[in-house]
Amino acid sequence: MRIAFVGDLMLVGSLAGRIQKGWNPFAKSQALLQDADLCVGNLECVVSNLGKPTPFKSAAAIKAKNHFVFRAPLEAFSSLKSAGFHLLTMANNHAMDYGWEAANQTLYGLHRRGIQSNGVGKTIAHARKPTVLSANNQTVAFLSYLAFRSWEGTRACGPASENAPGIAYIPPPDGAGISPKAQAWLKSDLRAARKLAQRVIVCYHWGIEREPKPHDYQRALARFTIEQGADAVIGHHPHVLQPMEYYRNKPIAFSLGNFVAARSGGALGETVIYYLELPERGSPTFSVAPVRIVNGEPRPK
Repeated sequence: MRIAFVGDLMLVGSLAGRIQKGWNPFAKSQALLQDADLCVGNLECVVSNLGKPTPFKSAAAIKAKNHFVFRAPLEAFSSLKSAGFHLLTMANNHAMDYGWEAANQTLYGLHRRGIQSNGVGKTIAHARKPTVLSANNQTVAFLSYLAFRSWEGTRACGPASENAPGIAYIPPPDGAGISPKAQAWLKSDLRAARKLAQRVIVCYHWGIEREPKPHDYQRALARFTIEQGADAVIGHHPHVLQPMEYYRNKPIAFSLGNFVAARSGGALGETVIYYLELPERGSPTFSVAPVRIVNGEPRPK
């Protein structure tokens, strides 16, 4: 099985108007996206015309550009469909920007077009639920989480609870490292996912924006995740590429950077399509196709 992964899809800002007029941001990259059995990306916005800006991000913080709220136009559904995505992860800091009404509209719109999603749900149990996809006689379970290092940052993203909708998240570290609650959740979730599929891939929204190197917490969490049975760890959120490596013969991509973004100068525009190879037997491997974002559009080099 071959899976194509890409980073943050921000179909917003100056790109929204172009999408409404029929522009397809994936026109030059979709052939490479479809050169795989499955295609996965991080949807860094809702696709909706509903909802109100989240109360978890204050108007003052948004005005100061310390926080952002993202909502793409409904026409973006067609672009995502034509690109060939099979799964879009939504455990990030923008899935709840316009509340559950907008997030739920996004889930419904993706489902109608045959695109799966995960990392957000009516309860924390639903948000943490794995998505299982199959191809080439293999099955793979995907788990997605926000993994910020503070409760303040996590709460601003709209985390789900036992009786309220929101995103899946990893409880932040308790000073020394991965918290006991986080360890328990991951052990339980990975054990359950292993019963559903032959392979398990964990996607984390984590790290520090524009930082080219992973934080120690990212590295510790990635390794713990693989020690608990994950076959690969895929990261996003920093908006720039971070290192890719192997741990115990399992791939880790700390950040795949942006993939569609209006702001793409310098490192913000350097990205890749990350191909994960999952053989029927043996260890996973990866390769990359270099891409440059030009005027918001990912273009293969």
